[in-house]
Amino acid sequence: MKKLRPGAWLYRVGRLLRGRTFTAAGLAVAVCLSLLAVAENVKILYIADGAETGVALALRDDPTEKALSRAGITLRENDIVTTRETSLVYSRVSIQRGMQVTLQVGGESIPCAVTGGTVAELLRQNGLELGENDYCSKEPGALLEDGDVITVQRVEKRVVKEQTALPYQTVYKASSLLRNGRSTQITGGEAGLVENTYEELWSGDTLVSRTLVSAKELKAPVDALVLQGQNGAAISRLDWSSQYPLDENGIPVTYQKVKTGQKATGYSAPENSYGSSGGYCYYGTIAVDPNEYPYGTKLYIRSADGKFVYGYALASDTGGFAISEIGVDVDLFYETYQESVLNSLRTVDIYVLEWGNGTLYY
Repeated sequence: MKKLRPGAWLYRVGRLLRGRTFTAAGLAVAVCLSLLAVAENVKILYIADGAETGVALALRDDPTEKALSRAGITLRENDIVTTRETSLVYSRVSIQRGMQVTLQVGGESIPCAVTGGTVAELLRQNGLELGENDYCSKEPGALLEDGDVITVQRVEKRVVKEQTALPYQTVYKASSLLRNGRSTQITGGEAGLVENTYEELWSGDTLVSRTLVSAKELKAPVDALVLQGQNGAAISRLDWSSQYPLDENGIPVTYQKVKTGQKATGYSAPENSYGSSGGYCYYGTIAVDPNEYPYGTKLYIRSADGKFVYGYALASDTGGFAISEIGVDVDLFYETYQESVLNSLRTVDIYVLEWGNGTLYY
């Protein structure tokens, strides 16, 4: 029998073992051929290419790359090949495939050749460290994949303070100081001032986000007050209706005494002012002659026709009118000076609900 040269013999056997996947038949053939391989100067390669494994024959003196090429395996740039000689007959070859990924930072694209690893390892290899607010298009712990484009945006945090106006509200109050259907503005509104603190995140010249951190009121707004005429609308803020209810005509059901045709003027005072009794002044407290109405006396005041109603009142102040002869019986306290002017001089009926003892009680 004519003896084949090693190269021709290897070619024929290689055709039989061209498949890269291990099978029982392939193993059996490989074992049978191992003895012949020694004699023919041939070695057997066990190849692990990622998740695939296979077997191939090679001349003992072939470089690994040439042997892999004969086995139909093409190496790419950045592939890592590791060869371990287990015996004169067998060698184990491991292939770690390289990947091409792109790192984009600040508008610059950086091509990177890697053999695996995580996004964090890629950033570290390129000298990049993510700041607290920096953005990365893929989680740092994620594994890299071939063709990945990893985008990193540098984000700067800024604290910005802005002052803005606080709008005022317009308060409408029904009042019997005016005729039905009429209205008048008593006080003009005044805007307040607030200082807002924002936390902004910037990527270059682009605003990424803006968050309101705090709002500090520097000046409170002052509401505008508009009176709207309504017959019978009580002015006083006091309400003793549960103790001294009114009948269907708006007159107290029970009272100690009534004085008709009394003269009433209006007055006002700065906020937190005290009356001569020592109590605070507010709309509902009135100035009287304490000899006529001792401090603490509870009253109900209205015009005879019921169109003007001051309402429930507490005697807690006095004034010069009490010792003069100008013909004024009571002075009604108003929330604003403009309202006291609108009161002018009115004729009212005064119902004594409960006599006071010269001291205040609420």
